Amino acid sequence: NWLMDFSAQPRSYQKQLLLYNKHLPYAELLEDESRSLFEDIKQNLSIAVQKKELWPGALYWTNRLTSYIRVCGLHFPKEDHIKLVHLVYELVTIPNLEPPLIRTWSTLLGSLLKKWRLLSRDDLTLPWRPLYRLVREMYQSEQKQIKKGMYLKETVQAVKGMLSHVRNYFAVESTQEMLDEWRPLLCPFDLAMVEGLTYLYQFLPTLPAQLVGDQGHRLWFDELAKLWLGWQISPALEDMLIYLFARLARHNIGSMDWTPYMNQIFSRILRSFHVPVGPMELMPRQHNRSADEKDFSASQAALLIVSMLGGGSPAQQCLEELMLALESCYHPSNLGHHTRRLLDFMAGLAMQFILRLKRERYSKPSWFPEVPPHAKLTESDIDCFVKCLLPTVQLAMFNKMTALYAASTFHNLALIRSDLVLPPLLESTFRGLGTVNEPHQVTATLQCVSGVCRSLLNGGNGRYAEGRKHVFSLLTMILPGIDCNDHFKTLFSLIVIKTVAEMLPMVDCSSSVGNFEMTEEETELCMATGQLEDLVLQYFDRCFALIENIAMEPTTAMDRTGALKSDKLEKLLCPVVSFTTRMLLQQCPAKLNEVILDKVFQFATSHVFESQVSGKLCAEICGSVTKTMGGPALKLFIHHCTHFIEHSLEDPDQAMSEHLDKELLWNIQLLSQVVLVTDDSLVPYVQDCIICLKRCTQLKSRSAISDIGKALSNILQSLTSINPKEYRCLQTGYDVPPEQHLYVRDWALPADTKELKISWHVPSHEELQAAESVMSEFLQPQLDSLEEFMRGRSMSRDDLHQSLEIVLSVVTGATAALPPWKGNQVEGSPSSVVRMERENYITSLQEIKFNNFSRKALAEITHRLTEYVLQHHEDDTKSMLCLIKLLSILMLNCSATNTDIEEKKQSYRITKEGLGDKLRRKEHLVRSLFIQRAFLHHQLRVAERSMSTLTDLHLILIKDLAKLSISAYTEVRVSAQDTLKSCLEIYLYSSRMVIPDVLALLNNSTAISHDQFKGALHVLLLSPMVHVYLHNWALMKQTFVTILQSGHSEKPSIINLLQEVLLEVVKKYETFSIVFKVPDGCVHAAVRLAGPLSSEELVEGDERLFKTNAEASQDYEDLVNNLSDLVTNEKLQWRYSQMATQFLTILVRHDYMFPVKGVRLLVRCLVHDTLNIRKIAYVANLLLFQQMKQKHVKTPVDIRQQAGVEISTAILPGERPDNEWLCIKEDSKIPRTAEQWENFVFIDKTHWGYYCWPKTLYTYALVSQQPNLQRNSDEMSEGERVIMEAFSSQEFIDKMVEYLCFEENKGKDRYKSDKAMLFKELFRNFGNSFLPLLKPHLERLAADQQESNQRCAVEIIAGLVAGSKHWSYEMQQDMQTFLTPLIRKVMESVTPETIDDWVACFSDISADRDPRRLYWLFDILTDTPLRGTDGAFLDSSRLQLLQAALAQQEWRVPLLSHRVLEYIKGYLAHPFKSVRTQVAQILAQLFCQDVPVAQNQYNPRRKDFLAYILSLLPPLDQLTSPHHEEVLRMCKTILIWLTCSSQLHGSSELFGMLATLLPLSTVEDDEEIGPLLKAACTCLGHSEVLPNYVPDILEAMKKLGESSLWKVKVSTLQLLQIMVFENLFVFHSQEADITSLLLLLMQDSQLEVRELAASTLSGLVHCGFVRNLPILKASFIKHSRMLLPKKLDGVQQIGMEALLVKRHSGVLGLAALIGACPYTVPDWLPDVIAEMALHQHDPAPLQATVKKAMSDFRRTHHDSWSEHKQKFTDDQLSMLADLLVSPSYYA
Repeated sequence: NWLMDFSAQPRSYQKQLLLYNKHLPYAELLEDESRSLFEDIKQNLSIAVQKKELWPGALYWTNRLTSYIRVCGLHFPKEDHIKLVHLVYELVTIPNLEPPLIRTWSTLLGSLLKKWRLLSRDDLTLPWRPLYRLVREMYQSEQKQIKKGMYLKETVQAVKGMLSHVRNYFAVESTQEMLDEWRPLLCPFDLAMVEGLTYLYQFLPTLPAQLVGDQGHRLWFDELAKLWLGWQISPALEDMLIYLFARLARHNIGSMDWTPYMNQIFSRILRSFHVPVGPMELMPRQHNRSADEKDFSASQAALLIVSMLGGGSPAQQCLEELMLALESCYHPSNLGHHTRRLLDFMAGLAMQFILRLKRERYSKPSWFPEVPPHAKLTESDIDCFVKCLLPTVQLAMFNKMTALYAASTFHNLALIRSDLVLPPLLESTFRGLGTVNEPHQVTATLQCVSGVCRSLLNGGNGRYAEGRKHVFSLLTMILPGIDCNDHFKTLFSLIVIKTVAEMLPMVDCSSSVGNFEMTEEETELCMATGQLEDLVLQYFDRCFALIENIAMEPTTAMDRTGALKSDKLEKLLCPVVSFTTRMLLQQCPAKLNEVILDKVFQFATSHVFESQVSGKLCAEICGSVTKTMGGPALKLFIHHCTHFIEHSLEDPDQAMSEHLDKELLWNIQLLSQVVLVTDDSLVPYVQDCIICLKRCTQLKSRSAISDIGKALSNILQSLTSINPKEYRCLQTGYDVPPEQHLYVRDWALPADTKELKISWHVPSHEELQAAESVMSEFLQPQLDSLEEFMRGRSMSRDDLHQSLEIVLSVVTGATAALPPWKGNQVEGSPSSVVRMERENYITSLQEIKFNNFSRKALAEITHRLTEYVLQHHEDDTKSMLCLIKLLSILMLNCSATNTDIEEKKQSYRITKEGLGDKLRRKEHLVRSLFIQRAFLHHQLRVAERSMSTLTDLHLILIKDLAKLSISAYTEVRVSAQDTLKSCLEIYLYSSRMVIPDVLALLNNSTAISHDQFKGALHVLLLSPMVHVYLHNWALMKQTFVTILQSGHSEKPSIINLLQEVLLEVVKKYETFSIVFKVPDGCVHAAVRLAGPLSSEELVEGDERLFKTNAEASQDYEDLVNNLSDLVTNEKLQWRYSQMATQFLTILVRHDYMFPVKGVRLLVRCLVHDTLNIRKIAYVANLLLFQQMKQKHVKTPVDIRQQAGVEISTAILPGERPDNEWLCIKEDSKIPRTAEQWENFVFIDKTHWGYYCWPKTLYTYALVSQQPNLQRNSDEMSEGERVIMEAFSSQEFIDKMVEYLCFEENKGKDRYKSDKAMLFKELFRNFGNSFLPLLKPHLERLAADQQESNQRCAVEIIAGLVAGSKHWSYEMQQDMQTFLTPLIRKVMESVTPETIDDWVACFSDISADRDPRRLYWLFDILTDTPLRGTDGAFLDSSRLQLLQAALAQQEWRVPLLSHRVLEYIKGYLAHPFKSVRTQVAQILAQLFCQDVPVAQNQYNPRRKDFLAYILSLLPPLDQLTSPHHEEVLRMCKTILIWLTCSSQLHGSSELFGMLATLLPLSTVEDDEEIGPLLKAACTCLGHSEVLPNYVPDILEAMKKLGESSLWKVKVSTLQLLQIMVFENLFVFHSQEADITSLLLLLMQDSQLEVRELAASTLSGLVHCGFVRNLPILKASFIKHSRMLLPKKLDGVQQIGMEALLVKRHSGVLGLAALIGACPYTVPDWLPDVIAEMALHQHDPAPLQATVKKAMSDFRRTHHDSWSEHKQKFTDDQLSMLADLLVSPSYYA
């Protein structure tokens, strides 16, 4: 029973109405509205499902539910919540449900379960298997299997998102069931591993043990951890596992022990960044690619690390070491492919730490267990984390890629430790602002400062109270950044000022001192606030200077690119300046605002600006002033502007001139901005504005008319809109004098959501009357004029444009008072069993509307005007563009559109990122931000109109837009199509109603122009149109047939558009339902939701569903038949025939037999003359053959009986006694008779049994129980008879083979798996019926040396063998008898052009086939592949073919593997390089099953082979024997093998072998040895080392360090520095031994060895691996001070060289310590440099070492030297100057 009994429980809501609803001016009406709407949704959704109407009824009301959740939240009772979840879950898991419904309902289910705290596991339990069936279908679809249909990426993502919420509610026992289901897939050599891990990471619950006990993660954690860390798996699989473990760690903080895996996890994370280390020649090729393309998510790695912190875990220490190792990679000079990934990791760490801290300290209790007290983050943990991350962030701040990551990280860290974060950031900021030659440094620091403003203003929540005093210095230094010469700096300076202004009352609190009990810090702060007024005034001065110096200047072609970029920035500056100014004014007291008003007014009225840039900027500032101050500002500005305009217009020349006086234009522009206010203060000035603007409408200047229209629009918007009046950070305002209120305590104060008291402007009766008077004065005359124009009165185009501009402006401004018209759904719309008429959400206490103007009347006039212009003035593009905008306003805009809302949402999110506090609840917002969000929610309610009723008038206007969308003018077409698309997305069934009109234009009639045809195709490409005709069989039939019959033009533009239509259809097509089935589970869930219907109603629903399904089936068959008839009968042009074939291909389904006409056509297309049609036909027929596949019987396998032993219950991956029977060994049974073959148990999937056994293993039943493959025509379906008839024709076969041999692209053609699959399906369905017809062709083609002919044979043979799986023994023998000599012949005639094709062929043949089916093939391939008589190419080719077949068998053929190994042992020193390379690759393949974490009992072992090799090798440091060449060749083979084995862990055996081969570095007379050694060192150096291998590897390194060959030592050091860094945490326990080895090599007699050892030590010190620095420093100083004996009579004394080496080792050590700090100066470094300075005059090579070390030091520390030099004393600085400055020639 899914549902709890709520009958005895009180009815309570899951969530209250969304918080923002409560602060709207009409909040009192919303509770009743929500209740009524939810009940409506419940009832209608239940009725639709019970009557089995998934579309349109259930879809419509689930969309309404989605909208309800978006607007009202989860505001319904818990019992209804649970019922809805069950209903939607039942709906989304309906078998064969069409993808659009899956997508919609998955998103809805995710929304219902997103607030997981509301429903506990006791409330809700969901079965996992229905969802698994759905996900499996999608996975198989992604693998290109026709059986399960096709899904768009959006659908797959929606299901994955839903699954992330659903898995928390799977039953306790589900974990074990999932493991039983998917464990058997975990074979690391097989693609099944991808499938298994995909399911595990998506489905496995990771709930804490407190909820599930031992039936949760304890069942699989250690197992999968070893799988992750013990196997070398692909990055895609590793990404899945780290997602799973990160989620597990987050859910189980403190209850899991990660310590055993800690070092390996951190080493994996470090390796994933692919940081360059070591010499460039030893860098792997993968470093040239973007790490983001192949490695696991850095943010998930951050989540995993953060979840492991605390509770005494060593994770913090590991994190510190990791960040130290990566620190220099964050430096701006080290930009590379790894940079973005590192930045993502850094930001992810800070974000996840904040979220964890929020969970532990600020989250409300819920059913989910809390973090155990012992594991919670302590204050010490927080300090350590911030200190660990801070140096990295300080470097990343100046990253050349972006500073956003650093800004986000600073923001998050400042929330918890502002005392640690803010001082260094402020210091960097002040230093940057003080420079004039580092603009990037300034913008970067400003970006970061904008993110910490809240922490700065609130004193870091008490941790950094003194930081508030820096606000004044910061603002003082930022204000000069408002500079017209640097737009970026201006932009970021304004952003910081705006951010501060949103939280800081601009009140002088100096008078508060003495009136309140204050701290010393508060007293100082109050006194400092006296600067605020000056700072505000300075801000306006800087803005005025910006306005005066910024201008629109003409640009030449040479600097146009830079000018365009600058123009974009200037356009961006206007809204930023406006919003910053308004925010600043909002926080100022009234007296200060009066001063500002006077200042701005004087500036604006005493200057004249051009209208494009400076005028726009100044007008925006003036508009901000009037928005804030209302009446007083309006009085000044309106009086000035209207007086000046009226005075100017007294000159008749001005009125008639197209080029008005600049001052007049400026005043009109100024007036247009200042009239936009947010309160009711405009009413007294409306009449003055009307009089003034009335006179202005007679002007001829386009610029003036545009500003007049803007003025009218702004006036009406001010009078009719609902909006907040203010955005102050304090609800009380600033009227209370500072003596009575201490404003400094209100800095960055979070809003009290209960006492928010937003002051809203709601249009009053007087305002609406004033607005209506504006409409009467300006709109009505223009409408009258346009009416006369439609009656035939002459009107110039300029007058028409001007009239339309005014109408558009007026309507735009008045949209809030023009409510949408209502009406019935247009006739002809699909009917439904439920009501489908929606009411808009409440957006005011009473409807705001005019008495004399309505939206409907305006729409009717616009329709008539559009028709008139299209008929009589089709070339008037400006008028048509105005009409399109007007239609857009009338159809879409009710004071807010979805586009506007998305833009505002994005702006809000960005602002919230800087001002929000993720550590605390979302209500912890500053008041101004909360008001912005509340207003945004009001606009959301206004714009939420999806699936609105389509009335007759709506349809008329949409058809008008459709007509405009086919205009001959591109600009008109594009604009109309954009508007049309938006309308089609909103109005219910609108796309269906438009399609017939659009299709009517797709014909070759002369009445249809080229532009109309092209426009119609563009309309068909609109996404709402595509969605409709691809999800309705009748419309699809109509559309496809019309397109194919159009045949209008051969113009390239038409052809390209037709191709686009085809691509869009193929891309967006999803396998949607023909037959809908609604399971009983859905009906029962619907009954529980709202009660049952009567039996009569249910019967009615069943009948309706039956009728719908019958109609869809008929439409589908008609569609296929019509398309087939068109191609067959109407002789379509080849391009349309190709399109029709493509349409037919996507219509082949897995659940409905393809009509015979379609089958006949597609089969005939296999021999079509056109290449593209044949290529489509190959895929189409493949799908047909798959559809016709007969169902083969499967039977369970008695594993115990087959194995002869007990089945192991333990999880033991690898070869075991219970899976030995699957392997081919000496004593294995091979079926060689008919009886044996018929009764043999074949297991074709190679992954079965390797990891573990499934609960029930199925295989195909005996051949006698399978369907008959040798059928006569009576036993076949009609479609099968068509295929049989075609392929039984010798003429058809001959022609098909001829076309298959056709060479498409010389030298580029490759083996096509789809062609091989085609023959596979053919032979599988029809047995060997067609083989006799193909045999002559195969014999001819296989012997032919021509590339294309041989490739054709390859594809047919691959399909033949793969398709013979279910053949009888006699049929198999016939095939083998034919193919055996053919393949042997092929192996003697393969060519360089076709070898890859044959390799792919044998790989496909061997894939997923029991090796005992293919014993005959392996006998051929293993028959003396290396003969030595046919040349190197044929020998290597035979090895390639053998490897291809063996690789697919993985672990199943140990006998063959041993046989091949023994065979190739004799050819390790083969004289030909190509053969040796292939021998090495086969060796890598043979040993890939020998992995440390799986049992290898039967296949070859690497250890035994290495012992064999070592027994053959003489000492390699003295190769003087006659077999010198042979030994070198064998060594080359082994080196290639080591390189090919790089995908495995770096085992001690492999390193031991490499150590043995390193002496070959002294061989100078062989060009191959050097590169091969480097390649091997690269692969093994970068490989992962398991902890148990470390001691042996290090021992091998030590032995190499004792070598007498200095080149060996150099190679050893190069290998060591890479290997240790790549496995940093694994080698930690060996720090002392590695340091000792390096110190020993630093005293080597060879200079190159000493220098490389010192460089390696420097790198290890830098990354934190070597930590005993005081001891090292003392040792180096001691050695560097070793006295050297003086020469006697110029003769060097005995022992001088040894002493010099030792002294040099000390100097090298000091240089290594200096080099280990490239961007910092630790406290101990100045002493080391001072010591180094003593050796600047030492003999060579000491002097060169000193010079190089100090040169590098100067280069790396130059940028921050002003900071670094503070660490040195004056004497040290003097000494350093002497050391760094070259001596003068004249000294």
